[in-house]
Amino acid sequence: MVANRVPVLRARWLTQTFVSWPYEPRTVQALLPEGLVVDEYDGAAWVTLTPLLMADVRVLGLPALPTFAETNLRTYVRGRDGVWFFSLDVTCPPFLAGRALGVPYHRADLRVSADGDTVTYTGARRSGGAAYRLTVRPGASVAPTGLDKWLTSRWHAYSRRLGVFWQTPVGHEPWALAGAEVEALEQTVTGAAGLPAPRGEPVARFSARVSHAWVGATRPVRPPDPTEHPTRRPVMSEWTPSQAEGERDPDPETDGRPGRTIHPDVPRTTPSQAEGERLPEDDE
Repeated sequence: MVANRVPVLRARWLTQTFVSWPYEPRTVQALLPEGLVVDEYDGAAWVTLTPLLMADVRVLGLPALPTFAETNLRTYVRGRDGVWFFSLDVTCPPFLAGRALGVPYHRADLRVSADGDTVTYTGARRSGGAAYRLTVRPGASVAPTGLDKWLTSRWHAYSRRLGVFWQTPVGHEPWALAGAEVEALEQTVTGAAGLPAPRGEPVARFSARVSHAWVGATRPVRPPDPTEHPTRRPVMSEWTPSQAEGERDPDPETDGRPGRTIHPDVPRTTPSQAEGERLPEDDE
């Protein structure tokens, strides 16, 4: 059960791709702080690169921020369905304040664009050392596999600062996942995190939109108990009854149209940060 269900932040997640690779558990464990234990699926640890657009982001009921891009690299830890972020690259400077609690935010130049039935994500960290270019071709909706559920059913994010663990609850409506074919991928994000280069083809999934997502208040905690049973899906107190029971709002852009998986908010042919917003480098 989630201890804190009062949302501090609400948002929509758009045009999100998950690119996941298996790793030797000991390789990932070596990069985790003492007190966290890497989670495993079929004997492997997993690392996921996830680019997306953050839309209608509202903090404590304040007016929404402009849509911005984010890309995170994560792994999965035992106890309370945990996730550990190796990095979170963002174009929105206020989010850098999360560093105060050990959340590894980095300022980056990120772009998301659609061309035909493909989506391209590009990013470069302003401090250097990490960049990527990913092109995917979203496919038809898929029934989540056991691995899909394991990767995406994560309800607590952990960070560490000055010897203290911090836990942040996260909730969202059920995923509507689609298959995705990776057309091109070049990246140095895993290397910047201290990981060896991934081997083999990744497992890729695509989500056009999650309309109801929230983040709760961060609080100091003891290291999670790796033997603790997984928690149930958090319930957002202000969802409608049907949403709380796991139903999605009908989406005319995706529901009933298997061939339509790219969210219409994504600019086509002309790359942009988000909805036509220019990157600072464009002004030079």
